Amino acid sequence: MKFGYLLLAAAVVGAPLGAKPAPRTVVTAKADPAALKLACDRLAALLTPDSAVPHQVDNIIASMLQAMLQQDASFAAMNQKYPGMSDAIGVRVRPLIIDGSKTALPLYRTELSQLYCDSMTLADATTAAAFFESGDGQVLLTNATANMSYKASFGALAQGGDASAGDVRADLKDAAQRTVDGMAPAQLQRASRFFASPAGRKMIATGPRKTALEQKWFNYSPPGLEGKVASATAGAMVDHIGKTDPALAVRLREALVAKGVLPKS
Repeated sequence: MKFGYLLLAAAVVGAPLGAKPAPRTVVTAKADPAALKLACDRLAALLTPDSAVPHQVDNIIASMLQAMLQQDASFAAMNQKYPGMSDAIGVRVRPLIIDGSKTALPLYRTELSQLYCDSMTLADATTAAAFFESGDGQVLLTNATANMSYKASFGALAQGGDASAGDVRADLKDAAQRTVDGMAPAQLQRASRFFASPAGRKMIATGPRKTALEQKWFNYSPPGLEGKVASATAGAMVDHIGKTDPALAVRLREALVAKGVLPKS
């Protein structure tokens, strides 16, 4: 269907894929700024619900560990020698990443709302929010969250850099394709009608700015989180190894304490 990619591009992906978007809108109507902000806040909240955080974090952890196993030969060898080590790390870091995501989400949501305030009218934002509150809109958002893998973005992080705009676009495109493929034809048709509407096309027009926003906040880490995750990762490794090789676990813990990765017990 022609609007399949437009659907995900506008709603979740954030970049036009295979179709010409509407030109960026300059809002000139004298709408009540407070009313517009409330409408855009509502739209941003619908697109980034708190309830999605645990599932997003599970996808993040899976992608993070996959990148480590693919790009760090020593880590992969340790995981093979001590099966289940990567799973133990995932369990240990999960609550930390959830807390970090809950810290960052309101900041991201504020910038997303401002993007829509800059680009949409009150009527546009109200129409868009109504769609995402509908059954079809909720199915779209739920499926898009489930299909987001972050493979390309975490591949960049595993190599010691930040995720690029290209990495983010690759992950978003992958999620878009799988989400479209998984939607019932009738749902996809109804959603496509929304994205062909003036409000939907204005959302599509925000695509490049939204992709930049996704890139910025993917690379963001709340103060102190990286150190906590590193310590938790090391602790999980040592504890898991200690189940079958206590002597090695003791040596590893001593070395990691000496480097300041683990606290003195």
